[in-house]
Amino acid sequence: MRIKKIIAVKISVIFIISSLFNISSAHNQSGWVTGGEYVAWVYVSISHTNSNNLLYKFNESDPYFSTSNNPNYRNFIIQGAALWTNYSDITVSQSSSAVGEVLTYTSSSDGYNAKFYDQKADFSGHLTGWKIGMNRSNTPNAISMAHEFGHAIGLDDLSGLANTNKLMYGSASTTAIYPTAFDKWGAHVITGIHTHSSNSNWVQSFYFKDTSGSKVKQTPSKNL
Repeated sequence: MRIKKIIAVKISVIFIISSLFNISSAHNQSGWVTGGEYVAWVYVSISHTNSNNLLYKFNESDPYFSTSNNPNYRNFIIQGAALWTNYSDITVSQSSSAVGEVLTYTSSSDGYNAKFYDQKADFSGHLTGWKIGMNRSNTPNAISMAHEFGHAIGLDDLSGLANTNKLMYGSASTTAIYPTAFDKWGAHVITGIHTHSSNSNWVQSFYFKDTSGSKVKQTPSKNL
């Protein structure tokens, strides 16, 4: 009876710690990965991509994607995708077979430059459908599109003042102009492009491309 109580207490402690530090198990990986404001990336466990190649398609019935109407909207998407492709080992590219769709809308009241919504996922939490809407009433740009693609990868908004310089900061006031090392850290953990150290000291490492296109091994300064 005493043994059962000890086991129950241990399970409760593990559950509480996991909740406090937002610990989640990554798919097809050994060990644990964590995310949170204190490590400058947050993992959306219920809906995320299952690949390091994120595909999207334009809603071709949307007249605002016509080059004769307003080519900027289409270009913002392409440029936002390129920010991930050029500065990380995660590729964001256009495909007619993509489950993700990009379109425009107009709303003067919702306050968004763009939004990630209508996501659908399978039992494992892998996205089977999603949309990114560009708000024509505000001022979407390539950076806001890269932010929304971050949601499709599986990154949630950051809100802490210490993270205003991260791409996934949930406000247009972010000072990031491309995915930072910490945005990429979280994205690479989600997509599996990382390595673990010993179980007693988790440190995610990954490779990303520098401005010359060369791969550089990056280990963020924060240990888990």
